[in-house]
Amino acid sequence: MFTYILENDFELVTIFGLHPLEPAGAMLSSAEDMTRYLQFVLNDGNTTTGEQLIDPKLFSEAFSAAIPVKSGSPVKFAVSKPTFPVSDVLGGYGYGWFESSYDGIFISSNGGMFKHYQSESLTTTMYYLADILLDKEPWLNSSTACSFPEPWKEINEMDSRSRDNSAFLPDISEYAGNYGNEFQPDFILTVSGSSQTQLNFESGRIGGNLYSTQAKDRFLMEITYPWEFYVPLMDHNNVTTKTNVYFVRGGGKVTSMILEIGTNITFTKDVSVLDDIPKKTNESYWLFSAGLIVCLLATCALWQR
Repeated sequence: MFTYILENDFELVTIFGLHPLEPAGAMLSSAEDMTRYLQFVLNDGNTTTGEQLIDPKLFSEAFSAAIPVKSGSPVKFAVSKPTFPVSDVLGGYGYGWFESSYDGIFISSNGGMFKHYQSESLTTTMYYLADILLDKEPWLNSSTACSFPEPWKEINEMDSRSRDNSAFLPDISEYAGNYGNEFQPDFILTVSGSSQTQLNFESGRIGGNLYSTQAKDRFLMEITYPWEFYVPLMDHNNVTTKTNVYFVRGGGKVTSMILEIGTNITFTKDVSVLDDIPKKTNESYWLFSAGLIVCLLATCALWQR
């Protein structure tokens, strides 16, 4: 993670390493500079001196949802009427930003997360400030801001330890192969040694295991490396949250894989998105996309708790 010192010269100071997550964030800044950045965003790429640095159309695209979130599967804590006095409805995920609607007001945000810190802890503060800025009576106070989501909704501490018994698959190799998607890095699945119940996977810089279940063509995915990616997915029992993965068949053969992370993302077998991307851009693409996958998984895990 980096911060900076600005006296006579600009100097980057390394606090600790965060490789390979750097392209997904990990910058510390000052309140003053963050305010300038927010003004820049609100002005559609215009500086305080009136200089247009970025095409407003690019800003519009950057803050628009690229991955829709299916109804009933939010990837952050669900706040909606009539359970809560207000509704905060998530619309989808774009280029690093979540698109949502807070009581009809458009919001573009990102929770931010690393190790044991998440700006989700500031959620109630943001709700309170939003009500003040919108000239509304705040629905949170000093007591309920600390107990949130109670008293409206009971906190459910989930146990991520799998209760699914693995199924013995005589031909588990039929699931092995390369699975591609136009928005995410490929998933490469291989059989784990002589196991008939487990697959290994790699996707960019992340990797882990797929465990078979008693449900046909359904597996549980667990990220096991690197630690920068799986730590945010650990529950209160220090168990990594697992994600549903479904395989689809056509003509009796496995043709695609669906990753369920708030929204369903389909990866087609024997197709690679990297076939259409110049080799020199592959590395940065993998890094960014791996961070995006983990961000979606982590926010989904937080909501489930």
